[in-house]
Amino acid sequence: GVDYDKEGSVLRVRGKNILENEHVKIGAFHTLELELQRPFVIRKDVWDSYALEVLQQASGMLSVI
Repeated sequence: GVDYDKEGSVLRVRGKNILENEHVKIGAFHTLELELQRPFVIRKDVWDSYALEVLQQASGMLSVI
């Protein structure tokens, strides 16, 4: 799920972990907080053109590597 805190200018992204790592077990839930003016990276093997367009419009600074 995704929530936007307008007052705090924070976008919270919640989900269920599907790969185990040293910080989060498989099946555990996680929350990411994305803030304005704080850089972050999203990685995905294959992007469709619609997803890229939405991200580009939302960020205004999309760079694809």
